[in-house]
Amino acid sequence: MINRETEIRQYLSSQPRNKIVILRDEVAGLNFLNVGRVVSQRLSRVPDGKLSPQFAFREIDRIFSEHTYRHEALGNVLALQNVGILFEPELKLNVPQIIDTHSQNNVLFLQWHGEITTDFLYFIKKEDGIKISIKGLSHIIL
Repeated sequence: MINRETEIRQYLSSQPRNKIVILRDEVAGLNFLNVGRVVSQRLSRVPDGKLSPQFAFREIDRIFSEHTYRHEALGNVLALQNVGILFEPELKLNVPQIIDTHSQNNVLFLQWHGEITTDFLYFIKKEDGIKISIKGLSHIIL
């Protein structure tokens, strides 16, 4: 992580509004949250017909807060992988808002295997049409 850590520190020294680091691969030294596994476990406890978008949003917010930790060199960190569940239509989540919220006071590492353009992260492929707008969110791609 030495070269990446230098790039990340330079990025953070510019005092960006959001602190988003988009990664292709997992980085040693970070504790990644498997979002799909943990969120599906939590939401599976909700009785049928009782899962609302507001409840899902609050639960995801709680999970992300629980998995934010203090990194010796980078400060507060939230490292996410396997985020596909956030795109489930029945959850009706505002994914850019979630990313914005959790990247203002934390360094948000987002392991991303889909396509990436200047303004969008595409879940799997651009043709699938599932995307997150990162326009207006300060970020780096490593």
